[in-house]
Amino acid sequence: MPTKQSHEDEVTQLAVRMYARDAERDADLRARVAALEEVDVPPEYLERAEAEIVRKEEAAAKRRLVIQGCLALVALTFIVNVANALRPPSAPLTESFASGSSQRWTFERSTGTIAEASLDGGLAKIEVRRFGVNPTPPLAGRHWATLRSITGPKDLRTLKELSFRARGVGLQRVRLRFVRGNDSWATPPVLLDGAWTTYRFSLDRLERFRDNGRRSKIVGNGAERVAGQVNELQVQTGSFVNPVDATGVVEVDDITIR
Repeated sequence: MPTKQSHEDEVTQLAVRMYARDAERDADLRARVAALEEVDVPPEYLERAEAEIVRKEEAAAKRRLVIQGCLALVALTFIVNVANALRPPSAPLTESFASGSSQRWTFERSTGTIAEASLDGGLAKIEVRRFGVNPTPPLAGRHWATLRSITGPKDLRTLKELSFRARGVGLQRVRLRFVRGNDSWATPPVLLDGAWTTYRFSLDRLERFRDNGRRSKIVGNGAERVAGQVNELQVQTGSFVNPVDATGVVEVDDITIR
C-alpha cells in the first residue's frame, strides 16, 4: 500500500514535468512571436495559421474516411458480383399445361363472365363467351378471365428470359404476369392471330406494378428486374388486355423461364 510520502513524491514529480512542458511551450511560442516580429507580422496571425492548419488536417481526415468508405463499397460490390457470377445457373423453369397438370392451375372469372379454361396436350385454352364487369370493390369496374399457377414460390434470381407460344381467335391479346405480394411484373399485352407465334421477353424489361388495394399502378417501365422469388404466374385476358366486349379463344403453349 502506497505511503503518504510516496504519494507526495509522485505529485511533486508530476508538477515538475507539467511546469517543464509549459515552460518549453511558452519558450517555443515566444520564439515564434519573435520570428514574426522580425518580419513585421502581427502575433494574431500565428493563431490564425494554427487554426487553418487544424482545419486542413480535419478536412484531410474526412477525405480519407470518404475514400476508405468508397473503397470498401467497391470491394463489397466486386465480391457480390463475383459471387453472382460463380453461382451455378438455375435450371429452366417450365410451367406445363400437360394432361394431369390441372391441379397446378386455377381459373378465376369476374362476376358475370362466362368463360372456361382447359389444359390438354401441353396447351392452355381460355374461351370467353362474355366478360362481366365486377361490381364490388376493390376490383369494381374490372373484368377478367385469368389462369393462375398455384405451385408455390419460384426463384427467378439467376434466370433471364421468359418465352411462350400463343395464338388467338377473337380474343386478340394475352399477357403473362408474375406476382409477389402487392408487387407484380407483367409482359406487355401481345397481339395474337390464328397462327402460333413465339414470344420472348427479358425479365429485366417487364412493367412493374404495385397494388394499393384499389388499383394496380405502374411503378416502373423497363429495367425493372423481377426480384428473387415470385408466388405465382398468371395468364391474363381481361382488363388492360382485352376490351370488355371481346369474345373468343386464347391458347398458350408451355411457358419456359431460362
